Amino acid sequence: MRIKRDNQRFARYCQRYAASPVAVRKAGFNLIEIALAIFVLSLGLLAIFGLFPHGLGMADIARQETQSGMFAESVFGALGALHASQDTWNPGGLEFELDEIKAAGGGAHVIRNTTERQEVRFPAHTDPRHQTYVRYTLNLGALAGNDQIGTAELRVRPGRRGELEHIYYTEFYPFKDVVP
Repeated sequence: MRIKRDNQRFARYCQRYAASPVAVRKAGFNLIEIALAIFVLSLGLLAIFGLFPHGLGMADIARQETQSGMFAESVFGALGALHASQDTWNPGGLEFELDEIKAAGGGAHVIRNTTERQEVRFPAHTDPRHQTYVRYTLNLGALAGNDQIGTAELRVRPGRRGELEHIYYTEFYPFKDVVP
């Protein structure tokens, strides 16, 4: 009896508000629609989360490129200053130290013309948690036919196991006194 009365009330409700019984019963979402929406949302989130490892790898590559570029800028800046202070370019006996470059063991490191790979801390932080390492080779020479123009080729591998090798080359021209 109660079911019949509920159906009669529902029919009167539909007539009063000009709605068909089917339209009123379909006002909500069913379980299949909700499951499908959750599935599509999870696929989107899975795709977004799949990009994170790639982004972290690219950030590490960018950090290594920045580190090797800063190292090359420091070395070439010191070489340029040394070249400007000398009358002739003597790459064989050229040695210098920089404050921001320390040996892997923590002591001072002398940068010299070498084809052997050297490992240094750069920049030399005092905090051991932020130690970064660079491996490099430095080949100094003179331009063919002109011993006053120095050349330098620096090969840098950032990190202790850096796979990327960055090659930097520059030439040092003698400074002439310019009288106006």
